[in-house]
Amino acid sequence: MLAKDMRTGAMRGFIVKHKAVFEKAIIAFAKIVPEPTKENTKYPNTHILMDIRDKFFELENNPGRKALFEAAWKVLIAEYEHDPYYRFRLDWVLEEIQKSGWRERPAWHPVRSEWNEPLPEGLIQFNIQLPSEVIDKLRERAYQK
Repeated sequence: MLAKDMRTGAMRGFIVKHKAVFEKAIIAFAKIVPEPTKENTKYPNTHILMDIRDKFFELENNPGRKALFEAAWKVLIAEYEHDPYYRFRLDWVLEEIQKSGWRERPAWHPVRSEWNEPLPEGLIQFNIQLPSEVIDKLRERAYQK
């Protein structure tokens, strides 16, 4: 499986090393990109992206990834506003996601220690009846680092 190869296999060292370079490049690039605001942008979908970004940062609780996420959102929003080439392709991708049957994330994800969403996190709920003490233990496990 690809995920296993990238996390624990021979590719792990390569991925970790080069991923860090890529993350630093995104952050560096974002520093020279003008800050998009609702006052200096005109497209309605750009404003929707900003609202989604703001909601994302209300929930995100991982300081170690904050700079990367801020940079990625800034570049995404600025490119969406600035360049129709990328804007219309992103629109197409989002349209395809809506039509595709994209699966929702499981309950209790992302993990509570890194995400401030009210319980239960995630949209998929399991249609089973478990005693409350079992559910509590599952939640405790899900939130452990």
